[in-house]
Amino acid sequence: GQAELKALLEVKLQDDPTAKRLEAWETSYYAEKLRKAKFAFDEEEVAKYFPVDKVVSGTMRVYEKLFGVKFSEVPAEGAHHPDVRLLRVDDAAGGGTLGSFYLDLYPREGKYTHAAVAGLIKGRELENGQYQRPVALMMANFPAAVPGKPALMRHEDAVTYMHEFGHGLHQIFTKAKYASFSGTSVARDFVETPSQMLENFAWQREVLDEISGHYEDASRKLPPELFARMLAARSFNKGLQYLRQIAFGMADMTLHMIVPKETSMLFGQFMELVGLIPSPDGVKREASFGHLMAGYSAGYYGYLWSEVLADDAFTRFAREGVLNSVVGMLWRREVLEKGSSRPEIDSMRAYLGREPNEDAFIQKLLK
Repeated sequence: GQAELKALLEVKLQDDPTAKRLEAWETSYYAEKLRKAKFAFDEEEVAKYFPVDKVVSGTMRVYEKLFGVKFSEVPAEGAHHPDVRLLRVDDAAGGGTLGSFYLDLYPREGKYTHAAVAGLIKGRELENGQYQRPVALMMANFPAAVPGKPALMRHEDAVTYMHEFGHGLHQIFTKAKYASFSGTSVARDFVETPSQMLENFAWQREVLDEISGHYEDASRKLPPELFARMLAARSFNKGLQYLRQIAFGMADMTLHMIVPKETSMLFGQFMELVGLIPSPDGVKREASFGHLMAGYSAGYYGYLWSEVLADDAFTRFAREGVLNSVVGMLWRREVLEKGSSRPEIDSMRAYLGREPNEDAFIQKLLK
């Protein structure tokens, strides 16, 4: 992180030779400037290969192969907006309909601005012995097509889409007896693991060939040289990014353990000493950290810990085949179907065949 901060400061010195440090409000500006200079690619150029409809249909094909299901679009009667689409999810082996998944992908006035998945109906066993089919909803704000401009995603948007779709599958594949244990109703420091694991697929060539295609000619896939530059840039500024996550996690835990007289000073100390980027004077930065009061209750560290587990989980696909349906069905059966009906660490052991470890996460940082 210190090395990355030094590199950013050197870029700032080109604009201001008297600069002594990097300020919080300019970090992203200089990071983007340095990223373009080092890796020579433009996100807008990449986006030409990720039309929204191509990413949506390609992601369904990938998940059909991995998890033994069939997606069918059906009329979204009674949906809350005309743009909303409805997918029926059937078991490909003849197990019937598993559930339904609404897609609300485009921005509009007054809509929730973050990307998220909500469980509208939780899977659970009913008193008559039948299983209540779950229904999930993805809310997102991807670009919509307008006259003269196609709907295109940046690659990071495609990663987000595959991630959020993973939350939906977690809801739909559940077989837990009780709603309180089904789907994404798992430990807070595990809930992101299934979706973060799927983010890795958006960086695999065979998956990119499914979800990409130039908006003017779908047969033109993401060029190898452009993909190589994207891969080289994948770990750019990861030190600072992970230090920021650790700073948030530590501040979150501390503020739930003690009640300081001055919360801004304490929060700022974590951001500067751990995150390396000082907070501006007079700014109550913790007031913009919504996770403090959004149900995480000292559990924000779970985002990073979930990623450690997710990277470990992906090692089986990396070793045995990215689109290996045997591994995919094992993940579905041992992790997604179980929810929190057994300890999540036991589900990881059952899937991996060993104790989980952080080796894959550390190796990712060193690339």
